[in-house]
Amino acid sequence: MLEEQEVVPLGSETPLKVDLHVICASHQNLRAMIARGTFREDLYYRLNGITLELPPLAQRTDKERLIRDFLAAETSDGRPAAIEMDAFQCLLSYSWPGNIRELRNVIRTALAICEGGVVRLSDLPSEVREQVAGASRQVSADANDPEATGGDTGARLCGPDSLRAAEREVLLAAIRECGGNMSHAAKRLGISRNTLYRRCKRLGLAVQRERPAFLS
Repeated sequence: MLEEQEVVPLGSETPLKVDLHVICASHQNLRAMIARGTFREDLYYRLNGITLELPPLAQRTDKERLIRDFLAAETSDGRPAAIEMDAFQCLLSYSWPGNIRELRNVIRTALAICEGGVVRLSDLPSEVREQVAGASRQVSADANDPEATGGDTGARLCGPDSLRAAEREVLLAAIRECGGNMSHAAKRLGISRNTLYRRCKRLGLAVQRERPAFLS
C-alpha cells in the first residue's frame, strides 16, 4: 500500500488507487532500532520523506512563551494567569523530562490549587521544586570549589548571571505584553508595582514612573 498507493478490497481482485499521506512521529531512534533488528529497514525508507526533528522542551528557546500560552489557555478570559517570579523561574529552570505534556499538567495542577488566582512556588509539584533547588545548590557548590571551576573565578558568575538574564527577559516580556503599563505588568507577574520598579532598577531596566511607558 505504501509503495504502490493502492489497496485490494476484501472479496475483490481489482486494486484501487488511494490518495494516501502518512505522518509519523516517534521519540525513539529508528536507525538504532534498525541496527538492533527491532524496526523494519524497508518500512523506514518507505516512510522517510521529509523529516523534522523537534528538540525536547528543556532545549527549546521559547519556553517562556509556552509557559505563558499554557497559563492563558487555562483561564476563562484567555489572558495569562498571574504567577510569582520565583515560580516562573522554577518553571524555566526545570528539565521537563515529560516535555509539553508534563508542562501542561503542572500548570493545570498549580492553577487548580493556587489561592487568589496567583501561582506561587509552593503550588508547583515537589519534584519540580526539588530538582531546581538541587541544581542551584550544585551551582553554588561548584562556584566555591576551585577544582570544579578549574581555578577560573569567572566560572563562578555563570549561575547568577544566567538567572539575572532570565529574570530580565521575564520582566521585559511582561512589560512589552502590557504595552508599558507597569501596573498591569506587575499584576501579570504576581508582584506589586513597587516591587516591579525595584527589580527593574536592580536589573538596569529604564522605566518612567510618571507615565507607564517602557523605555528600553
